[in-house]
Amino acid sequence: MVEESQPESVKPENLPTPWLADSEWLLEELAKVRQDVLRVPVQLNNASHINSVIDRCWRLEQNLRYLLALHRDGQRAFARKAAKAEKKARKRIKPADLLTGKRSVPH
Repeated sequence: MVEESQPESVKPENLPTPWLADSEWLLEELAKVRQDVLRVPVQLNNASHINSVIDRCWRLEQNLRYLLALHRDGQRAFARKAAKAEKKARKRIKPADLLTGKRSVPH
């Protein structure tokens, strides 16, 4: 008879801070979950449940990768827009103002 083990509990103080839990870490954790599910002994009464969990993990990983790509693209677009605005603002500053420290701001 297979002895059931209790799920591993992780105390909040052992979790990474939200600022350090980057996307790579999330994807690695998801891959570990999928690997753990694959280690569950398959029997006639649980095979469909195991396959369902594996499929859900795979879909979750794909959705996460898609959302992260959207976020990355948005961040890059914002950076390009900010760089363009900064370049445009620098063009408005007169060379003489650079020497005096004044900035000419159009009204």
